[in-house]
Amino acid sequence: MTICIDIRNLAQKQHSGIGVYTMNLINNLLKIDQKNQYKLFYNSKKYQLIKTYYKNVKYYDFHKSNRLLNLTMFLFNYPKINKIIGDCDVFFAPNINFFALDFNNKKIKKIITIHDLSFVFFKKFYSPKSILWHNIFINIKRILNKFDYIITVSENTKNDLIKYFNISENKIATAYLGVEQIVSSTLKKETLKPQIRKEILDVKMPYLLNINTIEPRKNIEGIISAFTLLKEKKEYQNINLIIAGGKGWNSKYIYKILEKNKFKNNIKVFDYINNDEKEYLYNNAKIFLFPSFYEGFGLPIIEAQSRGIPVVTSANSSLSEISGNNVIFINPHNINEILFAIQELLGNKDFYELSKKNGLENSKKFTWEKCARETLKIIERNS
Repeated sequence: MTICIDIRNLAQKQHSGIGVYTMNLINNLLKIDQKNQYKLFYNSKKYQLIKTYYKNVKYYDFHKSNRLLNLTMFLFNYPKINKIIGDCDVFFAPNINFFALDFNNKKIKKIITIHDLSFVFFKKFYSPKSILWHNIFINIKRILNKFDYIITVSENTKNDLIKYFNISENKIATAYLGVEQIVSSTLKKETLKPQIRKEILDVKMPYLLNINTIEPRKNIEGIISAFTLLKEKKEYQNINLIIAGGKGWNSKYIYKILEKNKFKNNIKVFDYINNDEKEYLYNNAKIFLFPSFYEGFGLPIIEAQSRGIPVVTSANSSLSEISGNNVIFINPHNINEILFAIQELLGNKDFYELSKKNGLENSKKFTWEKCARETLKIIERNS
């Protein structure tokens, strides 16, 4: 069987959640499956993709402008991916994108991963341009109808698709994400010294940590507000807050809030962090805060748990599904609940240690190899 996979989201320098998913899924698929043939399609005019070489893998690059390619795919359903890279039995898309395919060709089974529906339920957290992109140009309803089978990364997203788009349950299966094995690609063999910025090495401990895209949907404002209330209490004068992640929509609003905060000297914000920096911040954090308003999965929670960090997160969407026991669930709209959760972990040593232990155990349920095996099983079952 020949499996064609669209890996266009990897043709960039920095990977967000979907890029991390695609990279780890592909790497593990190729490790465990030497039987099927793989054709990996990407498009990049500037960035050179880091390739993994196996006998059963071929890469195809358009070397075109993404804007031009997306426009022609949208307007003319051209150039057809399967015509350029050759026939395939299965076309797998790890995320929503512009697609030009022979959708009427029933010999090609078309499978797509849907990560979340936040752009449907929480339009206020997206720019007008992004809403236009999702609803008019991409048009999720049209995509869901054109693809033969859907993979979701949580049961919550699966249920959302069934409820809001009337998709048959028989057309959807869930394959959970895994813990990212944070190994730097920038280590120098001569010195084996990690590449960590001095300002990150100099962060003051102890600190609360949030690793996320810096945007309103992630409730960074709620984290800052709860931290401010915490700092006003005498017993927490030594605690700090670290926020790290790429800038998302309306991140300027969050930076303005930070600039006005009276404890801004105790808050450090870092833009996109590399793997070594992420590992360093995780391993030295006291508590991981993730009070998001909506998530399709919530990968940073599992990453934090795998490094023995107690987690405070929201009792909504997929977060209560994946987080396990002894995580403190809060209402993300209630700042006092976030504050209470932090105090409960900092002030109760036994509960803190139990939360660490149970988090570690929970994280073992989620591996990229398991994700790849489940995905491959779905692909082969529906080919």
